[in-house]
Amino acid sequence: MRSIRVSWLVLLSAFAAFALAVPPNGLVGRWRSSGTSSGGLGTIFAFHEDGSVDFSPGAVVDMSYRLEGDSLFLPADGQKQTVKFVDDNRVEITAEHEGKIHTQELKRKGPVPDQKNLILGEWTTIREDLHGVEATEIFYGAGKCLLVIPFAWLHGQFVVDGATIRIEVPKVPTIQGPFKVEGETLTIPGAHGGTSQFSRY
Repeated sequence: MRSIRVSWLVLLSAFAAFALAVPPNGLVGRWRSSGTSSGGLGTIFAFHEDGSVDFSPGAVVDMSYRLEGDSLFLPADGQKQTVKFVDDNRVEITAEHEGKIHTQELKRKGPVPDQKNLILGEWTTIREDLHGVEATEIFYGAGKCLLVIPFAWLHGQFVVDGATIRIEVPKVPTIQGPFKVEGETLTIPGAHGGTSQFSRY
């Protein structure tokens, strides 16, 4: 009888640990700072189902853009760049900077949202000017674009207990306290008090 009771306690403990490890609906995915510094610096999180989390400071910039034929203006009132679609999933963007011609290749991530407007969707590119980090550019309709450039990924763990989250990442202060996911917005405790808001991307 005692062994059965012990077995049940072990099972209940394991179940409780599993329940804490499973993130709630809506938390898993990529999040970026909703508000940034004047220079466009923010924070990026990627929460995974296994309780691991990726963290990086980085550039998070919302911009406007214009596409006129093969001419891309990013931001919309910025310098002209030339767009050449190699195929549906690769595009080369060429611009002149300080008298030199620079070409950047973007690779599509995910399906083509609109065959009539190939620039739409998510693209990644390797930024050699930033030590080879992978940048993400997402072109939306209505001339809106999001640029996300992680500077250095760090990997840690997170645990959710009801409405409380604990995020532990090496070299980063532990984050612990109430959190909530409302639609496409995540609110967690701020690193220096208060709260921080993030938008899904």
